[in-house]
Amino acid sequence: MSLLPVSQFIGTLTIIEIYVEYNGPKLFSCRNEVGQTFLALWVDEEDDYDLWLYIAISIKKLNSIRQGHTDLHQAFLYPENKHIYEIKIPFSDKQDVKFQKIKSDLIDIDCLPLEETFIKIDSNDLETSYSTEIADMALEKSREIVYLSFKPSSNYPNELPSLKIGNILVNFQRFVSSIGKPNLTVRKKDALNTEEVNQRTEFNVFVAESGSFKLGLAASYTQEQEEQNIFDTSLAGNAVSDLIEIIKIKNNFKELKKKITSFTPKTLVRYKCFLENLIKSDSELKIDWASPNLNRGGGVIITLSEAKNILDVIKQIEAEKQIEHKVIGKLFKIDLHNWKFGIEDRYNEQIYKGDILETAQEEASIANMDQIYRATIIETTIISPIDSSKKSHYELVDLELYTTDEQLSLFKL
Repeated sequence: MSLLPVSQFIGTLTIIEIYVEYNGPKLFSCRNEVGQTFLALWVDEEDDYDLWLYIAISIKKLNSIRQGHTDLHQAFLYPENKHIYEIKIPFSDKQDVKFQKIKSDLIDIDCLPLEETFIKIDSNDLETSYSTEIADMALEKSREIVYLSFKPSSNYPNELPSLKIGNILVNFQRFVSSIGKPNLTVRKKDALNTEEVNQRTEFNVFVAESGSFKLGLAASYTQEQEEQNIFDTSLAGNAVSDLIEIIKIKNNFKELKKKITSFTPKTLVRYKCFLENLIKSDSELKIDWASPNLNRGGGVIITLSEAKNILDVIKQIEAEKQIEHKVIGKLFKIDLHNWKFGIEDRYNEQIYKGDILETAQEEASIANMDQIYRATIIETTIISPIDSSKKSHYELVDLELYTTDEQLSLFKL
């Protein structure tokens, strides 16, 4: 049995401090990988499991408890996000951890520490790192929080022209909102209209800091306003998560191509506009995100050169031209390890070599060399953004053994 539960709700935890110990820790603080802090309390030992209560807690409030200023009863009765997480950790590794989110005013009072129960730690306050600071803010506001930190390459590192910063904010918001649109339910009767999507993915500027020129943004929709689901996800959170993952792809042609094929035309335009305005600002950008959802958050840095390279790749993808070829010919190569193929069109002796797509892999796996096959091949013309040179790339979409006697006679050597 593991002391720390591994849960998709609160992430992977590591212990910060142990406050009460008796045959193992009974009261301790811990933190997950996105910076969210928890206070964990052992309640009871049942027949098959240990019962624990967890609350999400800010470093400020945790330090108040450690100093003896806030009692444990009040801390668990009035957690900052108004919820307690009841966790049942089984004694057997063969059983799953059971997790339940409960409103704090519905918790069984007998499970909580007695009133006026204090602890006192003879050590300095826990320090607030950047990740825990932003995580605490998301917890406190019950909203998605995003920090945009700019690092201008100009002679004024703490300043950016108002027009340029304004354009970046406008295009960041438009990009987030356009990403939010595909995350909607597929049922038309439940679908949100554009105005509702924009409202739920809107961010408000709430703080501006110097240093590397930092802007704090908070989602206008709180966690309570969102339609709650088991994972406490929000439209704004989903959109920011997708935005960070898209930027992390950077200029990886294959992965970026796969991603932007799922974009609406408007979303791709928004991404390009966002990158173009970032380049115009002559600034590196760091995006940090924290969520009231306890297991979400992250960040990414995009440099000026990376922004330019991403734009070049997008233009390269947009310049691609695809042609479908219907080929009857002899297979001379099947590489099942790397999923590569080679086939010669026996009408015009054209040779095609390239990748085997998933749609053709089943037939390719049983194909025989020197047999005649009917193949569907997609030719993609890639135009280099550097020198405008053209290169063809072939992908095998479909493969079928060709057995018509009349046609087979055409291929006799």
